[in-house]
Amino acid sequence: MFKDYLRKQGIFNRQDCLCVLLEKGGVRAALVTAKVGYGVVRTWSKGLGRQESLQQLLAEILREETMKNCRQLLFILPETEVLLKCLTMPVMPQQELREALRWEAQQYAPWREGTYELAIQTGQVREEQQLVLLAAVPLAMLNSLRQLSRELKLNLLGVTVRPLAQAAFLQQQKENFLLMQAEDDYCNLKVFLDGLPVLAERSAYDAESAAKAIERLTESCAENYGVVLRDIFFSGKQKLWPQGLQIFGGREYCLTQVAFAGSFSWQGALATPEERETYANQCLDMAGAALLTEDQENWLNFCGSSRQAVFWTQWSRRIAVVVLVCLTVSCGALYAWQRQQAEQLNALASQLADLEMWQQRYLLDRQQKQQLQFWQDSLQHLRDSRLCWGELLSVFGRTVPENCWLTGVEQKEKGELLVSGKAEDGALVQQLLVNWQQSGKFAAAELTGAGAGENGRQNFTVKLRTGGQQDE
Repeated sequence: MFKDYLRKQGIFNRQDCLCVLLEKGGVRAALVTAKVGYGVVRTWSKGLGRQESLQQLLAEILREETMKNCRQLLFILPETEVLLKCLTMPVMPQQELREALRWEAQQYAPWREGTYELAIQTGQVREEQQLVLLAAVPLAMLNSLRQLSRELKLNLLGVTVRPLAQAAFLQQQKENFLLMQAEDDYCNLKVFLDGLPVLAERSAYDAESAAKAIERLTESCAENYGVVLRDIFFSGKQKLWPQGLQIFGGREYCLTQVAFAGSFSWQGALATPEERETYANQCLDMAGAALLTEDQENWLNFCGSSRQAVFWTQWSRRIAVVVLVCLTVSCGALYAWQRQQAEQLNALASQLADLEMWQQRYLLDRQQKQQLQFWQDSLQHLRDSRLCWGELLSVFGRTVPENCWLTGVEQKEKGELLVSGKAEDGALVQQLLVNWQQSGKFAAAELTGAGAGENGRQNFTVKLRTGGQQDE
């Protein structure tokens, strides 16, 4: 019921939305409606002149008659403007995963730390491993897009990336697939697993080169991820092969031309199948981005919806009024109760005048001092026995080598930790022990257990004792 209410408020993309794909030297845009199913009403492809800004170009689009009911804006960023890195990570809680990926982003991001926005999206779990897409975009770009949406007086639904928009559109038909996009003189090929772009390659625009690239990508996918691809989607003005079954390198593939399917339809005049394919090629990115917004919690969005902020602001004002009324009533009742208690205290004061008041105060002060001393001793005991987990995690992040993972940390006694993990080989375990002994955080690092694990990896257990030079 609450989700339906949010939809009525326009939070869940129930209004017309202008989806904009930023390209070098221009933009491609589409007006997407979601009132009765999803549909594309109109498309644009415009270049930026020397004296023309992106705001002027979008303002020109918004002045058209078909845009009078458009109140929402969605930006799709190309791969050249963002950092995209698909990683295979051990299964871990979301908070630990974000902390680990924050360290990974520092290795791959071309920008200085603190100047970019980080977002992640996870895939399915396979053999205690999960695919994670790490994405980052400069904060300056995000702030300019937010400012642009405010100046255009549109609600900014979000900012996402092009490969995920393409995957959302094509996942209506297949979960894992290869997308081949034909440009003027080359082909872009991408492999998608669970909606995440894991492999990519560019080839010349001819049947032989494209077929070899397909073979290489499918072999890499089978070898690295254990998934055998059979479905290929292709888009472009010219076709290298007809739709249907094709054989490359002894394997059979099913080739499908990108067309409107699933939740989407073309809302314009009646069109031939060839025209529908042309429309789908033009709108693939924008239509997929609109589909992403169906899942408000899990889709990769670099910025939250400003409409949601307005919605929660309105509700916060209503809640503030209710709280103010409740406080007023409560204060009145409290004042009456205070007056009643004051009268009772005055009556008691006259009765206590004849008692040995000073003796009672002395006993009370003595009890309070004993209680305070007990609390101080308890706090001192807690302070001596606790560990600074923030510093330990920082040391672990600096000292654990590549292809070595920690799977468990347990505090046994005061200053003693039992750490378990796995590594690709025993040399990495020895390197880890040396790193911990040289970190200055631990007084000793002793290997207490080792054995063969899954996939040829080596499991290990290390006993650490804190109290290194840094603690001193």
